[in-house]
Amino acid sequence: MSLEVKIEKAKELHINKWRSARKPMLEQLDALYFIISVDDNAPGVILEAIARHKQNLRDVTKYDLSHIQSVEELEKVWPECLSNGLL
Repeated sequence: MSLEVKIEKAKELHINKWRSARKPMLEQLDALYFIISVDDNAPGVILEAIARHKQNLRDVTKYDLSHIQSVEELEKVWPECLSNGLL
């Protein structure tokens, strides 16, 4: 098995870690969005912020890892939206 194949597999596994990290965040944001959207007086900017954050979390798997050449480099990559909490 070539080194290139191994780094591609490592990238795939790393992105799966991101999926695992974002899952509870998306669930919490879905619940928060629902609770806030039920209130007719809720500011739309809050719902928009939640929707933007959810989209950022969904887009995390589109992160460009093509420049990564080693597992050590890969381990240093962690999208900011997965580190900042809900909002």
